[in-house]
Amino acid sequence: MTDLCLMTVAQGIPDRVKERFETCARLSKPTCSFDVVFLSEPTSAKYVFSKSRIMNAGLKRLFKQDYTVIAQVDIDLIIPPGLLDKAVEIGSEPMRMFHNHHRRYEPARWPWIPNFPEKYDKMDWERGFNEIVPENADGAFNAGTPETWRKSWGFNELMQRWGWEDVAFRRTANSRGVRFTNYNKFCLLHVNHPARQMNVSKFNREMQKKILDEGGRDWFADVE
Repeated sequence: MTDLCLMTVAQGIPDRVKERFETCARLSKPTCSFDVVFLSEPTSAKYVFSKSRIMNAGLKRLFKQDYTVIAQVDIDLIIPPGLLDKAVEIGSEPMRMFHNHHRRYEPARWPWIPNFPEKYDKMDWERGFNEIVPENADGAFNAGTPETWRKSWGFNELMQRWGWEDVAFRRTANSRGVRFTNYNKFCLLHVNHPARQMNVSKFNREMQKKILDEGGRDWFADVE
């Protein structure tokens, strides 16, 4: 059995980004065994990417595997030492989702932070945790058993692109009895990348309200 699977999704993930993510996952030195799964969708100009839809599709696929815990993590985050082990420890509990906020890396304010992942092992993680200001960002790292994920009802697939889907997921999952452990003891770093003009939070909030007004929807209802 593989204890943990890290699932990350994006549209058209460059190979260099995949390599960095895999390196950071490997160097985090988990005592658990783990896999890394990348999921993406077409990059056609006419195609409307939905992070929620592809995350649900990935989770459905992973339900069929023999994982103890499945963790959903954004592609632009750096995984610190110990986080994966703690995700397995807490996320293994029935109906409990392990959650860790991230902290934004601003090189102008913290020039002492080395480049990643080449100098990952030189990072002063304790100093980083104490000095990097927590950002109000839900859903950067969620980990739970396949059964917990299934009972959460998943991410709202009426949402487009990205923005606010994590907040909506937590609210829906909570209403289904999933308990979240907001650990936040790790300096999960959000690395810099070019600005993406894809955030559609306002539209997605409206789509979440529509689903809630209808009484909610189980996006995993078709899972056998």
